[in-house]
Amino acid sequence: NPTIDYCKIYEGESYGIWVRENGKGQILNSKIFGNTYTNIGVETAGNPTIDHCKIYKSKEYGIWVKENGKGQILNSEIFDNIFNHQIHLQSNSELKLTNSKVYNGGEYGIYIESSILNMGNNVVSNHSKMDIYQDEQSEILTIVPNDTLKVVEASQISKEKAHEVKQDMISALEQLNNMFGLADLKKQINRFVNTVKFNKKREAQGLQ
Repeated sequence: NPTIDYCKIYEGESYGIWVRENGKGQILNSKIFGNTYTNIGVETAGNPTIDHCKIYKSKEYGIWVKENGKGQILNSEIFDNIFNHQIHLQSNSELKLTNSKVYNGGEYGIYIESSILNMGNNVVSNHSKMDIYQDEQSEILTIVPNDTLKVVEASQISKEKAHEVKQDMISALEQLNNMFGLADLKKQINRFVNTVKFNKKREAQGLQ
């Protein structure tokens, strides 16, 4: 489980970095670019942490997570991987993506097949077909910016605290709605919040 810190990994003949068979490790403050196949590949329960990195100009995928691969990407930029998807998830994989930018790629920014993506506070933009694609077997779980969106029973907290929570929720929704792309996710979150508000109103009126 090595730590790669302040490195340049580039122009390899296959993968730039390949994490597999329960490998973990950290990739920090590094540039991974120009590799022939994929800049970073993760498979067979590999689970790296990628933080403050720039991943760009691969000849295939920027990041490819497959075959039960896992991992988390934070505070990073994935861009200019124009020959295929910038991030590709497939085969029961799971990735957490936060505080990152995915931009200026080929057809798709993030392509998800039979996998799970947890994401929040990202910018995904400027792709020719779609910023984010998911098939019917995939799931996107939204981490609202700064994880501040919470449903709280007002009866369990003071009125002053309830007002603070409400303002936090409004602020988080505004941040989410101001992001580029993510139209489906925005609809899901806003629909959920509106349903909670509706049910609370019915409760207050004594309705079931």
